[in-house]
Formats: sequence, structure tokens, C-alpha cells
Amino acid sequence: MMTGPVNGFETQLDAATQEFVAKYGHKLYLTTGWPVTGVLAAAPNYWLALSEAEKRAWQAAAAAALAASDAEILAREDTIRKNPNIEVTSLDHSSQIGLAKRAAGDGVKKLENSMGLWSKAETEVHSASRGAPEPAAAATPRKHADSPVVFVTDRDDEHTLDYATRFGSKRLDPFELTCGVLGAAAPSMAELPLPPAPKNLTKGNDDCVRLIVGQAKASGFSKALFLIHGFNNDFEYVASRGLKLAADLDYPGVVVLWSWPSEGSAFGYGYDEDSATWSEPHLADLVRDLAAAAPNLQLDFAAHSMGSRILLQMLREFGQAREKLPIGAAIFAAPDVAQDVFKEQIRLARKIANIRTLYASEYDRAIQISESYHKAPRAGSGGADILVSGAVESVDAELSGHSYVFDEPKAIHDFKEVVDQEIGASRRGLEARAKNGTTYWVIEP
Repeated sequence: MMTGPVNGFETQLDAATQEFVAKYGHKLYLTTGWPVTGVLAAAPNYWLALSEAEKRAWQAAAAAALAASDAEILAREDTIRKNPNIEVTSLDHSSQIGLAKRAAGDGVKKLENSMGLWSKAETEVHSASRGAPEPAAAATPRKHADSPVVFVTDRDDEHTLDYATRFGSKRLDPFELTCGVLGAAAPSMAELPLPPAPKNLTKGNDDCVRLIVGQAKASGFSKALFLIHGFNNDFEYVASRGLKLAADLDYPGVVVLWSWPSEGSAFGYGYDEDSATWSEPHLADLVRDLAAAAPNLQLDFAAHSMGSRILLQMLREFGQAREKLPIGAAIFAAPDVAQDVFKEQIRLARKIANIRTLYASEYDRAIQISESYHKAPRAGSGGADILVSGAVESVDAELSGHSYVFDEPKAIHDFKEVVDQEIGASRRGLEARAKNGTTYWVIEP
């Protein structure tokens, strides 16, 4: 905790709070009180030092306190409504904003700025999609119902028997790869619970290579698709989301989930940036060894958001070393990478991968926030800021959300044509447009 600019936001802590931090800077404190509930983090490193089970306990306590606070608010509101001496008036949104601005007085400008920031962030919260039930969808026959889903991670293994708490966010030195089979891709669109985590999992780079190759041979497949997640994803989310995505794609091969040590918190952006950089050489070594062990196994890659940094850096290294690897597709979904960095690194990647696809959108609020924070367009920025380059096929998806590539039917259909059928953008029925003489493609809502 500090006073001043933090991740693009201005913070001001009063003297009493600063005194509290100085005195009790070694713990987290759960604060409850009407009408707000929150967690006061007196020490930035305290949360990172917790095990995943301890983090879940904190989150459960905060959720329980929030529920109690909400119940108290509802009870007070109900009392007011039932009091015959009080006239209840409902204000529409604009009236509420007007009252707030009048109450702010000289601070109205600061209020408007804060409201603008929150309006950007309010719709894109990763945790919101985890607990919300998804609408039922009719199951479609799967051509590849036996496609195995494997995970490989360089996270720290906390040896619990539950995948929700098995792997943490610590970057260990020395690190050790852990891998395992989560099962086959679910035959329906619904998310299924994860299986129990076995006591003993496969360890080490060589054994994880053998596991992937063995799954491919046993299933009769000659392809493997690596999915690389983005910022603010814990292992449980990566595993459950990966199983569902594998079902949506119906990929004709092994699906490999690469899970790097994201802190799994909306406030861990800086930590996750370092973790992505730390994790990249581990994935690169695994890919090299996998290609050597199974040279006839085609390797496809799809990375989301901050995970695109891992994929981009790895391809650049392969290109500069002129390594000949059996890479089919390299897909960057909503990449949280500076545009100039992306263009330079994809150029240095030379001709690594048969198809290289970039998905971007001007309606991606997470990319908008990152763009504001970094003060420069991101590779995932769409619309007038769409990045076009002869080294990658750019697709401007005029869709909202940050995970639109994996959530929106039109985007999923296009994504499937890339990884399942290896079809270039010019043959996928997309609208062609041009920017600075270079063609890019559009997915309309």
C-alpha cells in the first residue's frame, strides 16, 4: 500500500491508514461495515506468500462478509419501504448521477474521471464468468470425442488432492514442470467439474514430453494444440475453461494447456507480467524437446491476452535461431502486447508457423484499460487502431468482451477453421478491408 500513482490509478491514504500499515504491515485484514466490505492488504507480499488453500479461505471469508453486508443493506431498505411515514422515491440512473455530482461540489471533475475508469472496467472481470451459470445449448455431435486434454505447468505444486488448490502462483527456483491428463474434452457445451487431483503427477520436462506423445499415439492423432492463458487466471480456471474450449473446438488432436504462474488476482498485473517473461523459456524448451521426440506431430498454438507475450517471444527465438519446427498455426487472441513490439518480434519470427492470425477488437474493455495504462495502442486494439502487417493475418472482430475469440459463436467458428482445417483468412468468408495498402479481415457482430 502506498500513496501516489499505482497501476495508473491515483491513491491517497490518510495519516491514520499509513500509521496502521506501518504498525501492522505483516498481515491482511478483512474489513466489514455498512455499506461496504473489503480486504485491507497491509503488506503487498503477504498475499503472494499464502498457499492456494489459504487464499481460498480468505476469499470465502470476504464473500461471506459481503453477503452479510448485502443482507443488512436489504434489511434496512425493506424497513424504510415498510415505514408508512417515509415516501420512497425511485431515481433513474441519470438522476442518481446528478445528485452525486452536486454532492461532489468542487470535486466533480475527479468524480467524473473515476466514473469513467470504472465504466471501462465494470464489464470485464474474469471471476464474474466463473460462477455464473451458462445458458444451456444443444449438444452437437463431436467428430473427435476422444481428444485428450493435458495440462503442463511450471507453477509450484502444493500437493493437495483438489485442482482448485493444487497449484499456486509462486515462481520457484529451481522450478519443475508438472503435467497430467484432465480427461477427454466434454461432449457438451456445459462446463464439467474437474476430476480429483491424483496424489502423484508426472514431473519433469522429459516425462511430460513422453506423456504428450503417448496421448497422441494412443488416440491416433498427429496434432497437438497448446493453449496459453492470459492475465488473472488461476489454475482451476485454466483447467475448467480449457476443457470447455476443447469441446467447443472439437480439435483433431491432443489439447495441451500451458499454465504459467499467474497470481490470479485483478491487482496482480505487474506480477503476472514478470511471470509471463519467467515462464517463456520453460515452454520453449518443452516445445523443442517435443518436436525432437515426435517430428511428425504438428504443433499448433493459441495464446490469449498477456499469454501472447509468451508465444510471441518463443516464436521470435525460434525464428532468430532458424529452428525448423513443425508448427502449423500461431494464433494471438486479444494480445496485450505493444503494437510496435508485436510487429518487430513477429518480423523476427520470420516464417515460423504456416498460419499466423491476430484477433483484435476496439470493444475489448480490458485492452482499452491496458492501452490507457501503457499510453499506447496494443496489438489487441481494433477499429482505426487495428495492427496490419504482412507477417500476420489481422482479424478485426467487432465484438465485445476480452474473451470474445472463445465465447462468441462467430469468432469460435473462425478460430475453428484456423486450427481444425488450417484455412487462411481469404478463404474463411470474412470481409476484406485495407489499411495503408495492406489487407485485413473483419468479423461483424
